[in-house]
This record gives sequence, C-alpha cells and structure tokens, in this order.
Amino acid sequence: MIDDTKSIDDFELIELMSFKPSDCFYGDLRVEFVQDRLTKAGEFLLRYSPLGDTFIVSLKTKNQMRHFPCIQQKQGDNPRFTFNTEYSSSSFDGLVQFHYINRIPLEKGNPETLLLSPVLVPEYRFDENDIEIIRKVGAGAYGDVFKVKVKSANVFLAMKTLKGDVSDAEKENFLK
Repeated sequence: MIDDTKSIDDFELIELMSFKPSDCFYGDLRVEFVQDRLTKAGEFLLRYSPLGDTFIVSLKTKNQMRHFPCIQQKQGDNPRFTFNTEYSSSSFDGLVQFHYINRIPLEKGNPETLLLSPVLVPEYRFDENDIEIIRKVGAGAYGDVFKVKVKSANVFLAMKTLKGDVSDAEKENFLK
C-alpha cells in the first residue's frame, strides 16, 4: 500500500520553518478532551494513542470532529508514514508539515479535511516525567494543589490537579 505513495521527503519550503508539528503535539491526550481544544473548522492538533500505538491528527471540520490515525509501515528497514495512501514520509512530522503547508486534504478530494490552523500546546503544559511532586499544599472543590519541581528547568511551581469525574463547566472553572 505505501509502496505506491508519492514520497514527500525531499520537498522544500521556506514556510516549514514557521510551523513545527511538535508545537501542537499533545502526547497521549484522550479523545474526550480533544473537543474542548478544537472549536473552529480547520483547527487541528496532534496526539498519540497508546491503545493503537499510533499518532493521530484530530481535526475539527464544519460539522464534526475527525480523527485520522497515521498509517505506519516498514519499507525495507525504514518506516513510512501516510494518512491517505497518496503521500508518504519517513517521519510523522514531515507528513503533517507537508499536508499543512501545501494545503493537501487528509482525505483525498475532501476540502473539509484541510489542516488550516494548528492548536498549539499551552506553555503551562509539562511532560509528566519532567515533574517531581514535592508535597501537597492544599485542596479545593475541584482537586488538590501540590508544590512541584520542573526537573528540566530546575524551578518550583504550584500544580493544580483535577478530580476524575467533573462536568465541562467545572473543568472551565478549574482552568480559570
């Protein structure tokens, strides 16, 4: 299947420097939290699904939320990545950049599946492996507050946690 795709590894565009897929990669963000982040048609984010062990582009279209798993196959010793089996790349980042910069729909012939606007990961979001919990400093209606250390930056912060089963309105209040 991927053997028949057009390789896009060598395409060159100056605009690529302004968009880095890692800036909109949310890690293993669960699908139920995607809709809170994508509100306008064309907005997209990247995430990882441990369930399917695959990268996914989540995209808001005019009428629905769409999730496009990246197909990964070996071509000799090298992996190849594709969404629609028309184009493939040696990297997931390269494939996303290609579709975004060149305005090529993820679904062939469907302009609603264009990647128009990446939703960047907020600066306050940290990799959980980079956080060391020092101690609990308080509790509130929505969860607990901890003093934590961000290992990579060697700084201390307060971190709020959210209880498991809360409504969307409660989530909104929590983030204020």
